[in-house]
Amino acid sequence: MKITTEATLLNADNVRQMEWIVANYPNWSSELVYRGLITSSADDLVDAYVHGWSDNLTIGVQKSLIRKLGKSRVDQLETDDGKSLSTDEKKLVKEAIIKEKLAGGDDHDFERVGTLEISYSGKVLMGIFMGFVEGNAIEFDLYRIYGSASAAEAVLNGLDGYVEELD
Repeated sequence: MKITTEATLLNADNVRQMEWIVANYPNWSSELVYRGLITSSADDLVDAYVHGWSDNLTIGVQKSLIRKLGKSRVDQLETDDGKSLSTDEKKLVKEAIIKEKLAGGDDHDFERVGTLEISYSGKVLMGIFMGFVEGNAIEFDLYRIYGSASAAEAVLNGLDGYVEELD
């Protein structure tokens, strides 16, 4: 399928969309605008806490949980190695982990999000890219091209764990 219209570009699969971007925006990676990150991978960190509470509990997370749950509940969680965490308490642990990692600059576990403004026949489209830190760089892959910046924004805001970090 040859991309000859805006509609064929928007309806193309990611591989074809990326081929079009590379052909029309050879420096696309340097034109990306960093937008934020997706913290849904913090669920894996919460699981690590639940399966090894005493090994993983940091002072920052502990202080946050004491403020929200009280010292006696946190002491109980330490005693049972986090096994009695409720679903709501796991959400609090997740929030505390994310807050601590972002504050400490230890956010390499989180997927990054960037956008690329694309012009097709005078209309401005928006590409969303996602990727992880690898070494000193972020390796971005195309998520999708959308028909407008507002459509892309709606998708970003609907992503589980998306945290905008625009300057």
